[in-house]
Amino acid sequence: MSGYGSVAGAKGKVSSDSNVKSESTPLIPPSVKEDAYYASMIETSSWWSRLTFGWFAPLLEIGNEKGKLDAEDLAQVEFPHNYVTKSVTERFQKFWDEELKAASQQDPIQRKLVKGWFSTPSLPRSLFRAFGREYIEAGFLKLVHDLCIFVGPQVLNGLIIFLRDPNAPMSRGLWL
Repeated sequence: MSGYGSVAGAKGKVSSDSNVKSESTPLIPPSVKEDAYYASMIETSSWWSRLTFGWFAPLLEIGNEKGKLDAEDLAQVEFPHNYVTKSVTERFQKFWDEELKAASQQDPIQRKLVKGWFSTPSLPRSLFRAFGREYIEAGFLKLVHDLCIFVGPQVLNGLIIFLRDPNAPMSRGLWL
């Protein structure tokens, strides 16, 4: 039985590890410093490798060879600085503080004129300013995915109709 506080030993046997104390033990060992900047695989990879998660392949190969990944295996993949919890928190906190500052600097007359848009701090606006670009990129990829799923059956239908009609012009088949 494997669970928190145990690490797979040799030949898949589970052994208790004194370094793993509880569920709150971090997955990445403390030897990996959060505030250090790493020239990680994802930052040096091409856009295609980022899109297809090719930069993650070495960790997948390790998992395939061993059968199970351990916490030490995660230390082999150097995640980018902006993926570290501390960096994400600081990024959000910067924009949240700006929201609080902008709301506190307005006088009561301006608040009545603006009527709610900038008069109070907005959590969604702060999140969008901090992480909006990444969500827009992900939304675009989701749109492309959904369009491909929609277009696939339509192309297949056109291809079947083209192949059933012996008198169909070649240009219709090539257009598909």
